[in-house]
Amino acid sequence: MKKISRRSLLAIGGLMLLTGVAMGIAAHFEKDGSAPPAAGQQVVKLPDGSIAVNARLVQDKVLVGSDGQATLALTLRASEADGAARAARPAVDLVVVLDHSGSMNGRKIQDARRAVRALIDTLSPEDRLGIVSYSNFPETLSDLGPMTETHRRELDALVREIRPGGGTNLGGGLEAGLALFATRPMDGHPHKLVLISDGLANHGVTDPHALGRMAAAGQSRAWVVSTVGVGNDFNEHLMTTLADYGGGTYTYMEDPAAFAAVFQQEYHHAAATAASGLTVSVPLPHGLQLIDAGGYPIEARDGMARFNPGSLRFGQTRTLYLTFQVPTDALATVSIQGLQLEFQNRDGRETIGLADVFTIACVEDPADVTASIHRERWAAQVVQEDFGRLKAAVADALREGDGAQARAHIEAYRREKEAINRVVASPEVSMNLGKDVEALGAMVQDTFAGRPEEVVSKQKKNAKVLQYEAYKERRAHP
Repeated sequence: MKKISRRSLLAIGGLMLLTGVAMGIAAHFEKDGSAPPAAGQQVVKLPDGSIAVNARLVQDKVLVGSDGQATLALTLRASEADGAARAARPAVDLVVVLDHSGSMNGRKIQDARRAVRALIDTLSPEDRLGIVSYSNFPETLSDLGPMTETHRRELDALVREIRPGGGTNLGGGLEAGLALFATRPMDGHPHKLVLISDGLANHGVTDPHALGRMAAAGQSRAWVVSTVGVGNDFNEHLMTTLADYGGGTYTYMEDPAAFAAVFQQEYHHAAATAASGLTVSVPLPHGLQLIDAGGYPIEARDGMARFNPGSLRFGQTRTLYLTFQVPTDALATVSIQGLQLEFQNRDGRETIGLADVFTIACVEDPADVTASIHRERWAAQVVQEDFGRLKAAVADALREGDGAQARAHIEAYRREKEAINRVVASPEVSMNLGKDVEALGAMVQDTFAGRPEEVVSKQKKNAKVLQYEAYKERRAHP
């Protein structure tokens, strides 16, 4: 590697010096989980498969006086379900919470009704489906019940009669939907609530954090809340918050014709769940902070940081980037150890602990910092995590109508990555800068071109597109 001066590193400055993190598990384990775990990886064998946890630092040194940001890649992997587990697919408890406010008029409500009716036809006799609709107030159209032919006909008739009108009491709909799980419990069934909205919460509880706490209340009971935002007038940050706190996924759907595909995906993902209610715990020695975890909300208390990254399906691998802030006021080392993953599977609550210790040194020689960068791991983090953060920042700027701020975010990202990549020489990062960043800049330019009404429309749409892409990439959702 070429050397880079202290002055150049400090010019990169308050941006990220510690760059990167591993993508994927370094040592592949067999689908049945029988291969021995690699260093930094722990595997727990379950009756229907295996769950593996792997962690890697991309760089183990930071510069004294810098921002001290260091990232750990945490990779979670579930093996494919064995034959017996696939044959014994569990029945699913599914609750659909459907917005039927006035803004859902026309094609939106028509496509939503059509998609719910298709879902009714898809479910097996052992599955249970409940339906809640909401506008000014929630209405429980159907309790959870097994999908007998009689129940299918009753649900189909109820869905046909849903008509748009009124405001958006999203909190009331969410509360009524979760109540169905409480009043009709069924052990062993995956529980999934899918909440749909096309507008802003303007009745009942409207505070995003209060609604997030409402969605989080069911996590200890493995009740999963997913959200679907329709069109370009809903609050995407609220829908993301609900999904993050509820352990589910958020979907942006500009075209309401995609309702059916979303319902089918949520149903099949619920049935294929290998681990739900994931909780990652990281002890924080004095001075160490966990400042980001792939975008998920973090709870830091009593020397421990925790976050809940939702679920893991059979055959799925997810890599999440944990960004730490290391003290850089003195030459010293800090160690990250005792990381744990807890989750719920079909047989109860399980825990996996990583025995590895991840040590980061604060040093005064810039050459030592750059020499510690692992090129492939850094490139993987840049493409997934860093570029995802950039898109989220640009989305916020577009939403606010601030084209100058959007361009400033892009230029700052370009300068930072180019400076580091002159040393690291990653082809993947070069491609990101030459293709992806250029395309992002072109989108910003196009957003603010045209008549004022066109610009407003493009601001809403492009902000949601970028925010959704960033959400999926950073949380490693398909």
